[in-house]
Amino acid sequence: MKIKKRNIELATSVSIIMLLVLAYVHFADEEELFRVGNRIEEILHIYTNISVVKMQSFIEVVTSGVLGSALVALFFYVQDYYCEREKELHNAIEHINEFSKTYSEIPFCRYFENTDYAKLARDYYIEYYDNEFQLEVKKTADDYLKTIPKAARRVLKAEINNKKFGESYEAKSKLEKYLTEKFNGVEAESCKEYIEAELKTIIKEIDYKMEKAINAYQGIMELDMSEFESLADSVTTFKKYGIFKKHFLKKHMLDIAIFPHLQISIKDLVTEQKRHVKVHKGVYNKVLAAYMVWDEYKCNTENVLKRIVRILKRTQKYTYSQFSMHNYSELKKYNKKELLVMLMILQKAFLGTDTAQILPEYEPILFSYNKVVYNITNLSRILLYELTERYEYRDIRTFAMVKDAYEKNQHIWSNSYSGEDLNSDFFRI
Repeated sequence: MKIKKRNIELATSVSIIMLLVLAYVHFADEEELFRVGNRIEEILHIYTNISVVKMQSFIEVVTSGVLGSALVALFFYVQDYYCEREKELHNAIEHINEFSKTYSEIPFCRYFENTDYAKLARDYYIEYYDNEFQLEVKKTADDYLKTIPKAARRVLKAEINNKKFGESYEAKSKLEKYLTEKFNGVEAESCKEYIEAELKTIIKEIDYKMEKAINAYQGIMELDMSEFESLADSVTTFKKYGIFKKHFLKKHMLDIAIFPHLQISIKDLVTEQKRHVKVHKGVYNKVLAAYMVWDEYKCNTENVLKRIVRILKRTQKYTYSQFSMHNYSELKKYNKKELLVMLMILQKAFLGTDTAQILPEYEPILFSYNKVVYNITNLSRILLYELTERYEYRDIRTFAMVKDAYEKNQHIWSNSYSGEDLNSDFFRI
């Protein structure tokens, strides 16, 4: 695509030069052409007896022929350029949709939040698996004791008992107390059933969400963006968005943070150029640095694609860094606490929260959405606008996640709730 752009620029330059030469030769008088011809012969050390009229006719024929050929070539180059541009923008949008699908697999877990209830639920979850581990160790020890002589068995059993392998139920008690207060006014028997059901849900839901989240983050780390990067690098345009197009996008986008180049002022641009110019030496380097800043902050299709690439590369790199930092392979089996911490950090980075007024008579619903998908989807809408001249901004609410139910670590159903059904301490869409 960049080669086609250079061909268009070259054909345009040739057309303009030939047109100027043709106009000058055609409208200049013979005396002036004679003086110019003599001057050219002196410079080239070539002397001829060709008459001015013949040379004028010859130059007109040659320049008009070149001009005509350049214009024809320019027409085909432009058509070819726009066909390839349309094809590459379609390919870019398809890639973005695939990336969005991968990021959409990240689940929201209410127990990864910083509410009092979520903290109690996490403590209970960790305590539950610590107790499971203690029971497993105790069972393994008992099985081993059965295989050794009785004399050695008594000594080893005493040593094991001194280690004080035992379960703890402190976190469970705190959680049960909290839930009892929340279910205040409910019959004792029903309250007990609710609490037991909630305790089971905590374990099942966190197990399911952790497994699903890990698979989603591994899918993100496995994304191959080389083809998309190459595609984004090849897309090129002749100009930035005009004032009317920028005004249209600002009016319809509603969230300028998605593409801040829409609102950058000349003052901000000059300030940024000064900052870059200061760190370079030499006039050429300073001029180049100033130009590069201007080129980077242009509001055009190239920079829309560059921003999408930056977002995806940064999120992928961040995911890599978290999995490396927490040594994931060891966590899944032996350290539920650190695994929870890692997934909480990633959830905070990738998933946002907002409120939506579904029905006027109900309280606003608190919901979660994927920030990465929200940003790159709306950026891809700008690319689609380039193809169709129609722009449709997608509101955050259209990215809302739903509450799920689980049984034996498997997803059973999803549901959306009205404000009447929701209690923000227990539910989240």
